[in-house]
Parts: sequence; structure tokens; C-alpha cells
Amino acid sequence: MFGGLVSELKDQNGKDSEKVDNGRRDILKAFVGTGSVVAAGVLFGPELLRTAEKVLIGIASESESTVENGLASAASNSKYAAEEAVDEYMYWTSSRAVKEAIDSTASKYNLPRWFLCAIASIESGFNPNLVNYNDGIEDKYGTWSEKVPGYKFTVDGRPHGEGLFQLTGWCYLGSLYPYNLNKPDDSFEQYRIGMHMDTLKEWISMTKVSKLEDPMDPMQNGERFATGFAVPAFLLFAELYKEDPEETLKRVAFAWNHGVNHEYDPEDQYVKSYNERLSSYKAIFEELDGKWDGKPEFDDISL
Repeated sequence: MFGGLVSELKDQNGKDSEKVDNGRRDILKAFVGTGSVVAAGVLFGPELLRTAEKVLIGIASESESTVENGLASAASNSKYAAEEAVDEYMYWTSSRAVKEAIDSTASKYNLPRWFLCAIASIESGFNPNLVNYNDGIEDKYGTWSEKVPGYKFTVDGRPHGEGLFQLTGWCYLGSLYPYNLNKPDDSFEQYRIGMHMDTLKEWISMTKVSKLEDPMDPMQNGERFATGFAVPAFLLFAELYKEDPEETLKRVAFAWNHGVNHEYDPEDQYVKSYNERLSSYKAIFEELDGKWDGKPEFDDISL
């Protein structure tokens, strides 16, 4: 989206010139225009992030001088390595629906926004309408991925990867509840098998899983990801391994890709991709939100 402007700034090599200043200002205006403070921060660093925040909250009398100061201090602090991540974030948050979903999920369940952004970036590139027909197709899982006539969100009635966090399989999809139950039922055998409760104890309760009517709705998708996996998985891994909370989130990321029953591998490609996203998002969101306290909230179950 901003490739031309960014390339122009790269070519200038950080030289102090009117062309560079104008380019930076154009990008800032584009960011501020869509409300994506995070994207501005990734490119230009925390100082400009604070600038953009002030502009967004409408401190008109201060914004012009603040912008100038932010641009000046950011001139030697650009993070162009994050350009791709910024572009995809900007594109899919321009309508604010994705950003609002991430913000709401983070606030409601006390999950760090950098974690949610990292997962959404890997899974869907922040595209809330993505259906991955290469996932959720294997019959070896039995009812986990079987065709359900009348399921309207995929052309073949299978639970392929869907939406912002790529909910896959009837364990995580299902309308209104997993396995397309109209009411949550913790005794439902297929759910218990699919969530490996025979080997991992009763680590999740369907009664606490959010209702899902439309997996392409980013707000509902985020809620289902948090309640149907991320928070209970975090609580399970925290109890089992007693690691630093941020390391526990890496286990959650790994398990979202491989399953809760797979042995964790910190050198796995998914974990590496997750770590790469953190280099783009973590410092910026901590600048906005402060350091995460490591205590997700989930109804009456919390650390």
C-alpha cells in the first residue's frame, strides 16, 4: 500500500531533505487517516507512535509541533524490516473491524494485543474473509473434519480454516457451538476426543466457549479463538510447565498450529514465524499498553 513512499525513503538513505520529510509526513497522514497508530509505530518507532496517538485523540493545538518533533526524532529510528507486516496490518484494519476485534478480544480476556496480532498475521494475514481449503480436509480425524450438509461458510461443507484466526475443524468451528451443537454440551463424546481430554484432563469446557454464528465476523472469530482455545490452553500449559507467561504463549501458538497433544518444539517453523511477528508488534503494543501481566481472564478461571 505504501511501497512507493517507503521505497523512496529507503533510497534517500535517511538523508535530511525536504523530500524525505514530505514522504514521512505523507505516510504519517495515511496512517493517522485510518487510525492505525500501530503501523506508524512499527515504521517510525515509539516517538512517532506517541505523536500519532496525540493527533488521533484530537489535541489540535499541539499536533503540528508534535508531528514535527516526532518526524525529526524518528528520522534515524525507522524499522523498514517490518514493512511487509505494516502493509498487511494497514490493509485489513482500514475498515477498523479487524482492529476492533483484536482490541476487544485482548481487553475482554486480558491477552496481549501483540500475541493476537502475531497469530492473526500468520494465520490469515489479517484477512477476516479467508478460507483455506487446504486445511480441515483429512478424514483420519473422523467427525473432526467430516462434511456437514448445509454448512454455508465453505463450498463443500467441511470445516476448513476460516476467518481471522483460521478456526479449523468442528472442535473450533461449529454454529452455534463446537460440532454444530445448538447448546454447549461437555459430555459430547466427539468434542472430548477431539480436545484430547482423555490424556490432558478436562482442560476446556464447552460451556465457556463463545457462540459462533459467523466465522467471517472478526469479532466472533476472535472470541471463539480466545474462549475455544487460547485462554484455556494457556491455563493448561501454565499449570503443566510453569514457565514464563510469554514462553507459555509460544506453546499456545505452537499448539494452535499442531494441536495440544503434540510435543512442543521451540525450533518449529510456526514458532519461528511467531517470533518474527513479535519483532514487529511487541515493542509497539507495549509502548501503548504497558507490559502484559501474564494473567489471562476467563470467567471464573484465571491465573
